[in-house]
Amino acid sequence: MAYALILQILQTVFGVLAMIGNGIVVVVIYKVPYMHTITDAFIFNQAAIDFVGSLYLILTVNIPRPDSYPDTPWFLFVCVWYRSLWAFYNSSTINLLALICERYIALVFPTRYLKFYAKRAMVAMVVAVWLFGPLTIGLYLAATVKFEDARCFITPSDLARVWSTILIVVTFVLPTLAMMFVFGHIYVKLRRTRQDHTNDDTTTSSEEQLQPVHRARRIALKTLLCVFVSFFVCWTPIQTVFLLFNFGLFVNLSSTGPLSVLVSANLGINPVIFAFKYKRFRRALSSLVHGTPLSENQNLQQSDAITLQSTADVTTPGPKI
Repeated sequence: MAYALILQILQTVFGVLAMIGNGIVVVVIYKVPYMHTITDAFIFNQAAIDFVGSLYLILTVNIPRPDSYPDTPWFLFVCVWYRSLWAFYNSSTINLLALICERYIALVFPTRYLKFYAKRAMVAMVVAVWLFGPLTIGLYLAATVKFEDARCFITPSDLARVWSTILIVVTFVLPTLAMMFVFGHIYVKLRRTRQDHTNDDTTTSSEEQLQPVHRARRIALKTLLCVFVSFFVCWTPIQTVFLLFNFGLFVNLSSTGPLSVLVSANLGINPVIFAFKYKRFRRALSSLVHGTPLSENQNLQQSDAITLQSTADVTTPGPKI
């Protein structure tokens, strides 16, 4: 009993802190005009998803589950509702992948960047991210949830295990591998660029102007790498346990409480990373708190102004949303 209470308190605390942190990110990006860029739109969407997910976490952890479920549509909804938190987790994962891919395309395919991220395409991506989580969880629950004898449970059938494995692969394994590939390719790209500049003894004025851009790219990648590492550390243990369980290995799922707490903690980590690593966000937050106007053209070094901007945004006026 005490063990369950400790887990409940920890998840509630992490949920509240995550709501506060992500709420601040949402407000800052919404209120400060110069934060209305393509990259910041994905960060805004990430924070919005995690904010709602944190609220959902607090509710599901603290609202007692009924001991029995009368056979009515309403209680079937309640049965599903307690298992729907992962819809927000899945949407958050896919949005993180979209954010990292946006940086990847800006670096590797700068000439196509503005075409990929036109306003209509951005709206479609945001909508797709929000729909991805409910769709994947909805299909999973429709195939695995069983409701009988006033009980609501995940059926241990072979079909349920197949669906569980598919869900883990689609919502964790493939996105994680994709993000690893993207970071690896970006690292190779930056390393080749650095070697080209090192081997070339002559430095033109245009190359000198691009030095802040290269610095900004490295800062941006370090920031997103921190976000990815926190995601990987918090999610790998519980996903591994579920994957082993679905392959028929004996796993006591009732002992995964600490791993669930680790997942809950991940909801609030991103705002902390942005606060420490994202200079544009820190400046915007400071200007909002002190009530001082701030724009990209007011006392901002170029390297700070393009911390999470693409080369296309620097060399040509990029679209802002």
